[in-house]
Amino acid sequence: MKHIKTLKGLLLTLLLACTSTVSAYDFEVNGIYYKIRTGTEVYVTAKNTNSSFNEYEGHINIPETVEYSGITFDVVGIGSYAFRYSSIESITIPPTITFIGYNAFSYCHVKEVYISDLYAWCNILLILMVE
Repeated sequence: MKHIKTLKGLLLTLLLACTSTVSAYDFEVNGIYYKIRTGTEVYVTAKNTNSSFNEYEGHINIPETVEYSGITFDVVGIGSYAFRYSSIESITIPPTITFIGYNAFSYCHVKEVYISDLYAWCNILLILMVE
């Protein structure tokens, strides 16, 4: 009987884990959503990468670093689908960005891109396919 209760508890835990929603981001600061890549690195992502609606609009200024819960993170990338379907008009990309994910700007009609370091921009890894 004890084994049946343990099995029921395990199955309930698995069921809850499978039905919970997975967020595309770990935290948000000043209207920008971030996903933690490593202990001190994050990349910009969408609030929900599975949606045809994107919260971003207007001008987006990606910072070089962002602080959250007392930790300062380096902003190192723009994730796949981050600005897909967004209404952004312009974006400032810092020299700390080292990669831009697949379809990061698909269906986005951004008109202006501002960069401060041409050398850093030329060394960005562009991910051209889904991993």
